[in-house]
Amino acid sequence: MSKKEEWMVHIWGGAWNHDANPSIEKDLGIKEGYYYFNTEEEKNKFIQLIRQDKYEKQGLATDCKHGIMTHKRTIFVATLKYRDKTFVIHYDLGYEYPEDSAIFYFTEGNFGCDCNRSLAIRWEYGEDAIPELPCGDEIEMTDYHVEYQD
Repeated sequence: MSKKEEWMVHIWGGAWNHDANPSIEKDLGIKEGYYYFNTEEEKNKFIQLIRQDKYEKQGLATDCKHGIMTHKRTIFVATLKYRDKTFVIHYDLGYEYPEDSAIFYFTEGNFGCDCNRSLAIRWEYGEDAIPELPCGDEIEMTDYHVEYQD
């Protein structure tokens, strides 16, 4: 059985801040997050509804994808070694994040460097786990894989 193609829209931004006025969540009942649509027309109606000047002025970001969707979060799991300590981190990239992009992000992209890898360790293990490091290559990634979670 083949899955059908659909649209996914991820929405977030200042329009959902607790002090947003007017509040997109109170006015329309729409929360930050991920929304799936069967047709391009449904997706376009949703975007037209939220893309009102009064909300956009507060900050409103969207990311749209089209294709066969997983409806799962992409989690990058890495084993990182810093000096004599080993850490396993679980970094949530959100729904429908491509596996090859997740791998690039941690091997050659932003998290390919000590400055961000040390932050990821500290987020998961606490600020005393390791110091916040500058850019460099002291943290070795010894293993990794991508998981998908509901």
